[in-house]
Amino acid sequence: MRILNAVAGLALMIAAGVCLVAGLQSGDRMPSADDLPEEIVLISLLVPTGDEGRKNLESPTTRFHGFSEIGRARFTAIEDRRALFGALQDGIKNHDPSTTKCFDPRHAVSLRSGANSVDYVICFACGNYLLIRNGARKGINTFDRSARDTFNRFLKREGVPLSPGAEKDR
Repeated sequence: MRILNAVAGLALMIAAGVCLVAGLQSGDRMPSADDLPEEIVLISLLVPTGDEGRKNLESPTTRFHGFSEIGRARFTAIEDRRALFGALQDGIKNHDPSTTKCFDPRHAVSLRSGANSVDYVICFACGNYLLIRNGARKGINTFDRSARDTFNRFLKREGVPLSPGAEKDR
């Protein structure tokens, strides 16, 4: 009975769009327009370094899962969603498990489909991300730095300022 319930639950999750968080395995096809989230939001986060960073953390205007937000951009055009989702999937698929543990995230990605959300808070300096599904923290995993330039390019295109250090590794 548990297996039947698990299979039914999995089918419902896939139908609801939660399948978007699964990393592509080798040989998997690229997501089609029907597989993509309805909306992707890129978020530039402030790393609390020095007096200015601490001051901004004390009185942030906006927070994203506890991190100070500099700005955000929403993407709904299919070409943008395909490029951003592909970069996110590549970062998950090509991760390096031998990362450092600083976790000073300067980027976040929020995927939305219907009532479901999957958020990634990403530190490209150490190569780790925090996964949050529908508001519940699911843990930290490793992430490849390959998506950083794509995310920065889209943020700049939309006029969102980048956090200091967002364009280079430590």
